[in-house]
Amino acid sequence: MTDSQMDFEEPEKDQELVIQHDWHLGLKEPISSFFIGVKKAGDTMTTFFDVQVTKLIDEFGFTVLPNKTGSEEIKNFGKISLDLVNNLHVNYKNIVTIFVSPVAELRLHGLQTSAHTFDVSSSGQTIISADTSGSLVVSSAMDGKTLRILEGHIMDVYRTQYFPSDLVVLTGGMDLTIRIWAIDSGKCARIFGVGKEILSCSNDGCVFKWSCGTGEILEKWAFEAGKCVDLKIFEETSRFAVICERNLLVVIIENGQRYDIALEEGEPTCLEFSGNSNIIFVGFENGSIAAYDIENRNLISKIKSNQGRVTCLKFYCNRLLAAYNDGIILAYRIPTVTPEAGDSSDIHSEFQLTGPDCDPIYDMKIRGRNLYTSCRDKIMNRSIFYTQIRWKTVKFKPKIARTKPLKTPSALALDHFDFYYGPLFGKKWPSIRLGLLSPNKYLAVINTMCRNWEAHDEILNEMGAIDLLAKVRGSKADDRFLEEKRQRVEVRAKEDLEKANQILADSNRSIEPEEADEKIDKLYRSAAGLGEFKASPGELSTSDLQMGKSTKHTKDFEITGFEGEGVRLPRRQHFIYYPNLRVRSFDRSTLLDFPAPMKDDIGVPSYWLLDGGSLLPVLALGIQKDESVLDMCAAPGGKSLLCALTQLPSRIVCNDFKLARLGQLKRALMTYVPEENDMINRFVLKRKDAGDLKSWDELEAYDKVLADVPCSTDRLSVAMDDGNIFSTAATQFRLELPVLQTRILVNALRSVKIGGSVVYSTCTLSPSQNEAVVENAVAIVKKEYGMQIVEESLQQIVEHMTATGLYRFHNTPIGALITPFLPSNFGPMYICKLTRLQ
Repeated sequence: MTDSQMDFEEPEKDQELVIQHDWHLGLKEPISSFFIGVKKAGDTMTTFFDVQVTKLIDEFGFTVLPNKTGSEEIKNFGKISLDLVNNLHVNYKNIVTIFVSPVAELRLHGLQTSAHTFDVSSSGQTIISADTSGSLVVSSAMDGKTLRILEGHIMDVYRTQYFPSDLVVLTGGMDLTIRIWAIDSGKCARIFGVGKEILSCSNDGCVFKWSCGTGEILEKWAFEAGKCVDLKIFEETSRFAVICERNLLVVIIENGQRYDIALEEGEPTCLEFSGNSNIIFVGFENGSIAAYDIENRNLISKIKSNQGRVTCLKFYCNRLLAAYNDGIILAYRIPTVTPEAGDSSDIHSEFQLTGPDCDPIYDMKIRGRNLYTSCRDKIMNRSIFYTQIRWKTVKFKPKIARTKPLKTPSALALDHFDFYYGPLFGKKWPSIRLGLLSPNKYLAVINTMCRNWEAHDEILNEMGAIDLLAKVRGSKADDRFLEEKRQRVEVRAKEDLEKANQILADSNRSIEPEEADEKIDKLYRSAAGLGEFKASPGELSTSDLQMGKSTKHTKDFEITGFEGEGVRLPRRQHFIYYPNLRVRSFDRSTLLDFPAPMKDDIGVPSYWLLDGGSLLPVLALGIQKDESVLDMCAAPGGKSLLCALTQLPSRIVCNDFKLARLGQLKRALMTYVPEENDMINRFVLKRKDAGDLKSWDELEAYDKVLADVPCSTDRLSVAMDDGNIFSTAATQFRLELPVLQTRILVNALRSVKIGGSVVYSTCTLSPSQNEAVVENAVAIVKKEYGMQIVEESLQQIVEHMTATGLYRFHNTPIGALITPFLPSNFGPMYICKLTRLQ
């Protein structure tokens, strides 16, 4: 077949058909149904029809039912039937569309998010996949079990590729490294296959040719047309093509010839060679596909669709397979293309591969007669010619009617939030919702225990990252200014204490309830009461901290969740000293990401990344010199490390009940705290159940307690399905969360000394896990243990952080709530500070 003979030979198409993504699930039932939609060319509306399926032994009958509008389009439907491999053939206006369904599912494990890139070994036995967190996993293609975890990339992995031997894998990622891995050992192979060469493209608009044996750059091409979007190699003729974001297509041939083609469409997204190396296809953001003649440098033809962004293209069996942003793969039969073909927007897709429920397809690979795809819903598909097998990484498989569309845990979480948070936040909810669904923003916490942290801090400063706390303190943040402010607070405290004593002296006088409430409320909401604290029963030694010390009889009781009904928590103004922490943040108008942290000569990283909301609970603690601190649920350790960086606590006791989480905590401490640093000796690790009221024996032992409790983790719930708390298996745990949180906060209040403070925090927007838990815990400790608790106002932190332009808060009756929003996407994070008066 010559170039001049190529032409799209397809019947004219004036409509597109869509089908329910899980239409095949009901075929095993005697009676089931699914829908088919008809969308006319140029029309924005889709007309849907229900199709009733009846099964008699192995024969199927399909009946298209009239819709509610009484559309006459039903007359255009012809025969609907199944072929021998259960592909559905739908005849509409004498045009047959074949829908290919999945026939099996396989779960992959090890990835934190969806597989954005993957490759399949030539034998079809193993799969290498990677996500945006840097996770890189080798899995069995038979049962989905994890065979090997490859650790090395610290950011997004952009591409994975098997070598022909299936024993070595090539990967490249955002950390600006290209790595060669040995599958059998899981280690990077520095030298392998001397003489082999690879090509890579980058965001600086360059393509590099590398030697696998030496790691040297053999050749470089700079196109100066924006970042490189996609790169493809046609091995048979030793040529490669690359598209750049400024609408440029470049084809390089081994003999040095170069063809530059200006693209006529919108933003390019992907490309693919045809069976003839002189024809190349380019997909675009607007859903169109263009075919270009390389030698003549001109547009031959194009296909238009309403499926959204073209995410991936493959040429297979004389068909162009196009994956779209709505989760559909269309197979176009491409026998010929000629310059006379012109606009081929009327081309009809011969096959439509179904399965994903409107979720974008990220990657697509062909091995032999097998077609593999990965999707945002964490489901990977394999097509054996025209039969699919679906693979997925999630642990979620709802037991519901087969004809009902399945929803992933993340979709269920979003539905839940829309229902409950929508009325709660009102007009703010669309902005908060968008923030939850978008990647969150980070702060860089400078690790001042690193030997050369100052040099690394200066690098971030030159990149434009601001010192957040220095900005908050301002130019007046000297010792004299802070001391004067502290003295003013003490004067107010003394005055309010005298008023409180006068109220007690006049207690025999009849006072109207409203008048008494007003006076008490004024007292509690001031800085008074400092002289009301009772002495602590004494300090605990290091051995006591390690082994535990019980001073009171313990008891257990049932928590109903209604203990806080009618209980009013007094609040008073509060001054917080900000510790000497170095925290870098990009301004809200800056779209830069922090580079990978550098390490000193002993391997200690110079900083780590932390969600901006996670900084505030540590600031709210207001740690003073030589105070003892307890972190009730310490793993993975970010907040405990922040406490250590202040250099203020004499002891930091890190508690967690699960061994795996304690292991995470220990690794974090070993990574960021050098062995020779004195701070390492101030850490004490404990394994106790913070939610067990009966066995908890850390009583009145600490000056400050941080209770960062388990919660529904709203941001992760809408982004990840693996381990999602909204999965069916975790329903009971999710419903019992407020009770667990209340128990942990009660134990935290029991652990703090009289006069000490507890900071309660969650990363959820739910009032039932935030304010309600605080109210119930305060009521319980008052009734069961005779404690008097006062809330410390966080207005100072709210005002200071809001002034930076990086934080947004939502008014709450108790505590402070950070809400996500796109310009600076921190949180969500709820914080409440409580002080024990007696």
